[in-house]
Amino acid sequence: MKRPNIFVYMIDTARSDNMSCYGYHRPTTPQISRIAEEGAIFDNHFVVGPWSLPSQVSFMTGKHTCGHGCDTAYQFLEPGIPTLAEVLNRHGYYTAAIQSNPWVQQDEGDCMRGFTDFTRPGAWSGKGGLPPVPPYVPVEGESDTGICWKMVGWVEDWLNRNAQREEPWMLFVLTGETHMKCWPPLKYRKQFLPEGFPDDKAKAVPQSQFLGTAGVVTMTAADWEIVRCLRDGAMAYVDNAIGEILNNMRKRGILDDTIFIVTSDHGDTHGEHGHHTAHCQTALWDTMLHTPLIMRYPARIPAATRVPHLAANVDVMPTLLELCGIDDEEAKRHIQGHSLLKAIDGQPVRDFVMAEVAKALEPMHLTWREHPNRDQFDYRIYNRFLKAARTLEWKYIWTSDMRDELYHVATDAAEQTNVIAQHPDVARDLKLKMENLLLSLDHRDYGDRLKHTGHVKVDPEIERRLKAWGILREVIGAPVKQ
Repeated sequence: MKRPNIFVYMIDTARSDNMSCYGYHRPTTPQISRIAEEGAIFDNHFVVGPWSLPSQVSFMTGKHTCGHGCDTAYQFLEPGIPTLAEVLNRHGYYTAAIQSNPWVQQDEGDCMRGFTDFTRPGAWSGKGGLPPVPPYVPVEGESDTGICWKMVGWVEDWLNRNAQREEPWMLFVLTGETHMKCWPPLKYRKQFLPEGFPDDKAKAVPQSQFLGTAGVVTMTAADWEIVRCLRDGAMAYVDNAIGEILNNMRKRGILDDTIFIVTSDHGDTHGEHGHHTAHCQTALWDTMLHTPLIMRYPARIPAATRVPHLAANVDVMPTLLELCGIDDEEAKRHIQGHSLLKAIDGQPVRDFVMAEVAKALEPMHLTWREHPNRDQFDYRIYNRFLKAARTLEWKYIWTSDMRDELYHVATDAAEQTNVIAQHPDVARDLKLKMENLLLSLDHRDYGDRLKHTGHVKVDPEIERRLKAWGILREVIGAPVKQ
């Protein structure tokens, strides 16, 4: 019997709390809600890293950040760690990806290794790549921004060529409309901005991710309200695209033979924690970690299943392999997550989710580059690393500079009151559990090596100065793509 196809739509920078299917009061995701009604929705899904690179690599490898070693300071995936695409290829799958995030590519970083057909929109490879002009015609107001409407056409074109292949296939797509700076098409701006709110005023809101976190740009409460409206419009825009793809597969008669997944790589902070803006790698709050996970596959996942148990993005790879009936010894040796099929059936598979920041370097070098007083910029506040343990009741954040945090998330979901002084025993227990997990995992730390390709090129003078202070370490014996 033919194994199921796999379709993954990853929404870059999507929180779960502004999605209708997660209880949001605005109608942002009616199409994704349909998928949830026909499958399973995970109420407590968390990513293990707060930004795209480590989180997406964890999704693709089933390994924690410390396990694959790919984060702010070392932006390369070690050869030899099996990826989801590589494992599927070994077992007869045809794999393809349309990946719009410039951080996670099949470039020198090798972070999307294994896809037979890989395309970055705007950089057509010519190797089975996608056409620059898709057949999908956007609705009114959709053509003034982003690639989301094009994604519908690209997926349709890909399905025209590949849906009826003899071998099963996996298609992974990612778009970033919900990433700051949010600017959805006119139709969706009108739907969610206050009535009559002028476009030029909305566009003037300073959605400055790194300078906001550095305290150089100040966002007011009114600014954040407009950002949230724009984010809602962007989410509705993506939802419409996902609905088109869903309908396309349904019409082709392949939907029920496909594991259909909607998820995100991380979220954003929108004014909940002082001047912290978006998803700078300086914190591990739920605003960045609590993300959607919806799965549809009627052959194994009952309709309208609500999963209250903890889940992590490192759990998706082993779940897919089990759903596809793939028993791969090499993959099992590396995977650090757990299959979620037991959780779907009502049994918890983990006591807590661990998230990590290997070093808060990325916002440091970006902020320093953009900072108006870069020569006086004090980078020491970013020279720390963090680990967090999230249960259904508590959230403990361990920091290398001893500014630990503890939140009773069952009653303080916004993580506003640090109660570590009142409950030191809880913090100690979670710290011990996290340490036991860390001791059981294989680790990778090769020093610091930053990418020099893609949309961010490190200023050599900044790199030299960081090395002088010991903030950047020399790479020792790190295997990288040649």
